[in-house]
Amino acid sequence: MKRLLSSVRLRLGVAAVLVALVAAFATPSVQVWAQTKKRTDVNAPMQQPRERGTQALHYIRTTLSFNMCTQTTNACAVKLLNGALPYNAIVTSVRVYTYVAFNSTSSDVLTLGISSTSANELVSSSMSVHATGEVDASLVSGIQAVTGGGATQTGDDGGYDLWVKWTAGTGNTATAGLATIIIMYVAPNDGLCTTVPLGSTGAGC
Repeated sequence: MKRLLSSVRLRLGVAAVLVALVAAFATPSVQVWAQTKKRTDVNAPMQQPRERGTQALHYIRTTLSFNMCTQTTNACAVKLLNGALPYNAIVTSVRVYTYVAFNSTSSDVLTLGISSTSANELVSSSMSVHATGEVDASLVSGIQAVTGGGATQTGDDGGYDLWVKWTAGTGNTATAGLATIIIMYVAPNDGLCTTVPLGSTGAGC
């Protein structure tokens, strides 16, 4: 009887080890980029600037709605909480896709920047969201100097936080509106760029 019990215990122990090994290899480690803060909390900490090791276009995508902020003097600014630009990143395009037209009195336009006060440092033209469709913004001349090349980084976690400004013909009259803004950029990962300490400046690369 003792030998039988010992044999059963041994088999149960081996089975438990096998089950643990199978579970460990069957569950892959997945890295997930997620927005963990409510978009309405404009003072919440940012996600760190994204910089992949591969030489491929990076992007930041955020969906905006008509109730994202309360307008003062027909305008308000919202911080994008799901991404920021690394130092010496180069923005290549800014585009908005409007699914549901914003219906403020007379007009609704968006701009993009790196400060809450202006929120237009990256674009030289606004993007209308007053009708459904796709609109590209014109980028400012010398955009590489806006996000690097001697400029002081201002992001909460380094690099540059992003702000969208919504300006309406008449503030706080919209009752509908849904749009997605996509920012495409090239990361500073060609081997010549060095890490720039938080709050410091660095040479263009």
